[in-house]
Amino acid sequence: MKRLTIIFMLLILGLTAQIVSAQIQNNQQLIQNYYDKGISAMKIGDFTNSIQQFSEAIKLNPDLPVLYFYRGTSYSQLGKFELSIDDYDKAIELNPNFPEALDNRGLSYASLGYFNVAIRDHTKAIEIKPELANAYNNRGNALRGIRDFDSAIKDFDRAINLNPNLLPVYLNRGTAHQENGDYTTALKDLNKAVLLLPNDYRVYANRGNTYILLKEFNLAIQDLNKAFELNKNSLVLYNRGKAFSYTGEFGKAINDYSEAIKLNPQYADAYNNRGLLYRDARKLDLALHDFDKAISINDKDGVYYFNRAITFMAKNEMNSSIKDFSRAIEIYPRWTAAYRNRSNAYKKLGNTQLSNADLVKAEELKSENFSPVNASEIVISSNKN
Repeated sequence: MKRLTIIFMLLILGLTAQIVSAQIQNNQQLIQNYYDKGISAMKIGDFTNSIQQFSEAIKLNPDLPVLYFYRGTSYSQLGKFELSIDDYDKAIELNPNFPEALDNRGLSYASLGYFNVAIRDHTKAIEIKPELANAYNNRGNALRGIRDFDSAIKDFDRAINLNPNLLPVYLNRGTAHQENGDYTTALKDLNKAVLLLPNDYRVYANRGNTYILLKEFNLAIQDLNKAFELNKNSLVLYNRGKAFSYTGEFGKAINDYSEAIKLNPQYADAYNNRGLLYRDARKLDLALHDFDKAISINDKDGVYYFNRAITFMAKNEMNSSIKDFSRAIEIYPRWTAAYRNRSNAYKKLGNTQLSNADLVKAEELKSENFSPVNASEIVISSNKN
């Protein structure tokens, strides 16, 4: 009897093993099916569906790092960077030597503005896989984020050496050269980028901005027209508005700033630049409205206060102008033009002591020649209204 019981138990165990093996094989096939569907969805840009597919696969096997990697990539494509980081964290936890997951997590951190954290991830990916050209390209962009343009350019050089067919790197290196003040070299890279990526609005937008910096305004407008044709983007309109301003086509410039604001109602710089054009046209109330709006969106930019102060001076509202110049100086305490203009406002009010004090301070700072980006370096003398 005991022998029969043992045989019976062995038969049960054998059947159970077969059932478990069949279930494992079935699960593996289901996982593969979900994985394949997820990849197919990603290829056509259906990232909501790809997330669903990878999530189903993860339910069946929560220990496969590649599933978290691709779901994280799908989240990042939808702009859900915190969720993508969570998935990359899990992929890296399961496989600490997963350079692509580290590299992609770095991209998500950079998209959230955490450039130093991103640089750390890209660097770790490079340590694991030194031939990973994407990691150099992505670290280069993160270095641009902290304005270390020389190091960024070196990374882009390395990416090109590893993979000359990595197309976006020419756009990125060209942009880094532009940001570093080397506009001629930037143009060479951006010309190549246009050939390699003829349907990418960014190459035309960045080359157009480079032409502006080179004072080739008509060429800039041509490129920005093409960029806007490819992508109805508020930044493109803003830059084209600047180009039209330089060519003296102020009506077109105002129209572009207005359209940029329609696309992005929180575009403070567009309000500021439109305000400058209204002020130049002596439409002072419209200018004040735009500067008010720019300040309501971003009250940390001293340039907006400075420009509004100049407008108040033009309206002979000296107390209001002094208040705004003072705020601009709080934000940019080394800005000579702000002291000079406040001095003139004080002088108009008959306050010689404060006027002279500001002139002395301006003279002290003169050698520094400080000016914020996008500042309008206007000094209104005390004998002008």
